[in-house]
Amino acid sequence: MTVINGEGQTLWIAEQLDLPAGVVEAALDLEFEYMVGVGIVDIPDYEFEIYSREELGGASDVVDIDRLASDAEERLGIMREIAAPIFEKETEFLEMRGLID
Repeated sequence: MTVINGEGQTLWIAEQLDLPAGVVEAALDLEFEYMVGVGIVDIPDYEFEIYSREELGGASDVVDIDRLASDAEERLGIMREIAAPIFEKETEFLEMRGLID
């Protein structure tokens, strides 16, 4: 099983995009909650802070960068023009590590 160092991933993305690590971390936390809520990640007793399990119950189990970028703007105050590249860089990071194609 491959384990990702979340802090290293956050710092890499922050450096690549010249953003504060806290902004990157907040966007990635939103994405993680989305993945838990739609069932991509199975954590039965997860305590949501951004979403609720109920509101994500019918959402697609495919990570939608456009939706996440909109949600980041609406829920976290991170402009979608900043959030979308964070999610794109995360994909690049996972590809570099050989975790996705």
